[in-house]
Amino acid sequence: MLANRLLPAALIAVLASGCSSLPDKSWPAHRDTAFTARFVVGDDGLLAFPTTGPELIVRELRLEPAPRGERFAGDRRWFLFAAGTTVTARGRLRIYRDRHGHWPSIDRLLPHARATRSGDDADR
Repeated sequence: MLANRLLPAALIAVLASGCSSLPDKSWPAHRDTAFTARFVVGDDGLLAFPTTGPELIVRELRLEPAPRGERFAGDRRWFLFAAGTTVTARGRLRIYRDRHGHWPSIDRLLPHARATRSGDDADR
């Protein structure tokens, strides 16, 4: 009978000791930033936008005017517009350091934009 009483207590002690040995939860350093960018669509009617990858996560994206369609190819998302359309993109990105430990600029992440503006909301 004593064994029946001690078994649950021993089981709880073993399980509780295992929980204390878990590693701390950590995330890579990142910056959350809001952005506005303006693009002029080329003669092919395609506007390239990066997809989520090692240096960034696209958390939110709004395009004005709205595209006629979209496709994904490689590391790009391609939006379909009439040639010559001026498009304003607004959204939020989570940016990670590049392989050299530097923060990539919004201009590097959106190389075809005519004008960009961003604001760092948080460095973590």
